[in-house]
Amino acid sequence: MTRAAAIGVVLVASGALADAASEAELHFALGSELYRQRRYAAALEHFIASNRLVPNANVTFNIAQTY
Repeated sequence: MTRAAAIGVVLVASGALADAASEAELHFALGSELYRQRRYAAALEHFIASNRLVPNANVTFNIAQTY
């Protein structure tokens, strides 16, 4: 693999991680708002989606709290 190709692979992987983190943040924000509205089943779905994308101990706590 050439150096340029290796750099391209790293940049694509970094972009995918950034996209996953952004999507995880969106799910967390939606889950938090639904939790405030006492819509626990819907909040749980978003918290779980967030944690699947980017595992996070704080989100795991929110999942447990929502249950």
